[in-house]
Amino acid sequence: MPAKSHTLDMTEGPLLRKVLVYTLPLIFSGALQLCFTQADMIVIGRFASSTALAAIGATSHICILMITLAFGISIGTNVIVATRFGAKDKKGMSRAIHTSLAVGIGSGIFFMLLWLLLSRPILELTKVPSEIIDLSCLYLRIFCLGMPFALLYNIGSAILRAIGDTKRPLYYLTTAGIVNIVLNLILVVGFDFSVAGVAIATVTSHIITTTLVLRGIAKTHEIGRIRAKLLHIDRNTLVPLLKYGIPASFQSSMFAIANILIQSNINSFGKHLMAGNAASMGYEGLVDVLCTAIYQATATIVGQNRGAKKLDRVKLSICHCFLVAISIGLMISAINFYLAPNLISIYNTDPQVIAYGSQRLRIMGTTGVICALMDVVAGGLLGMGRPILPTVVTMLGVCLFRTLWVIFIFPLNHVPWFLYICYPISWTLVFFVNGGFLFKTLKNPVTHQA
Repeated sequence: MPAKSHTLDMTEGPLLRKVLVYTLPLIFSGALQLCFTQADMIVIGRFASSTALAAIGATSHICILMITLAFGISIGTNVIVATRFGAKDKKGMSRAIHTSLAVGIGSGIFFMLLWLLLSRPILELTKVPSEIIDLSCLYLRIFCLGMPFALLYNIGSAILRAIGDTKRPLYYLTTAGIVNIVLNLILVVGFDFSVAGVAIATVTSHIITTTLVLRGIAKTHEIGRIRAKLLHIDRNTLVPLLKYGIPASFQSSMFAIANILIQSNINSFGKHLMAGNAASMGYEGLVDVLCTAIYQATATIVGQNRGAKKLDRVKLSICHCFLVAISIGLMISAINFYLAPNLISIYNTDPQVIAYGSQRLRIMGTTGVICALMDVVAGGLLGMGRPILPTVVTMLGVCLFRTLWVIFIFPLNHVPWFLYICYPISWTLVFFVNGGFLFKTLKNPVTHQA
């Protein structure tokens, strides 16, 4: 009996169903990961203190920056493997997989050591209040220890997504997430480890997901066996990996750096706003989940069909991804707007925290559909072999624009909501500019192989 296939070939058959079959597990995976992450925050907010909650909230954008600096490797892996899978190039797939894993191991260790050294200086640079900076630093340094595992999990998941398998990563996250919650309760409630307990639980979950995803790859016959002796950097594969990976990593880092600048201004309003901000970001994470899923889905589906040289299906797949982004984005927006106070109170019952968190959530959590549309366009450009354009536009439209807003515009009306609205404005700018480039690219498509 042949081994069960986990692949999803999107170069043949009805496309809308395949887009949904591929995208929905990605969204569920991200939502599940978010739920487990926010369980950390809820446990801290309920069983520790608002100070501990603020301490973790102050690190959120820094943690994102840690991951995104290494994130490009997984994006490059996804595009290359998807394109070679669509072209039925098994040898090319094997070289891409082994090269990506080798780069991932080295990069993971490098970034772990780098962030261990930089944790406290960055917290001081972002004006984290002295009353919580020691707790924030403790959380960050433990979190850093999981960097190699987090990076390998992202690469492993990218390999599976590239061949159409988005279900097994969902199962792996479920297993690790349950362990994470149990450890949170044991370490925070039972042993009163506070932020250290949450960090230890997070690192443990990273180790579990990495082990499971690498085991899953090894059992996938469409990929072929992963062999230790093949774990080396193939120069011909490294070049396209960096071509796609560096711009994607740089683009994500620009978001994170701009957000850290904004976080430093949020920190100046005190711990109640910081705690409300941290609680709101948990629900805004649903928007981030949609954006990440739709970006990865668009890049993979477009990449597979570009590899198969089926450009009509490329255009149709982008239209379907727009439809999915709008439908789910509007649903998330409605939930965040109407239930904001109830949602924030799950984290913390302090009236000031609820008020501050609700204000942010009703701005950020209801305009995220624009961000999702922006990421469909960016994913389409990446899948079409145009990784530089979205990076440059994002630098100007997100990083530079938000920086200028914080320095020159925000001081004119120094209140929190006026800081938050720079997000949807920047998303809109980037969407329209990249949209024009995508339209031009589809008229004159890039058809070379990755």
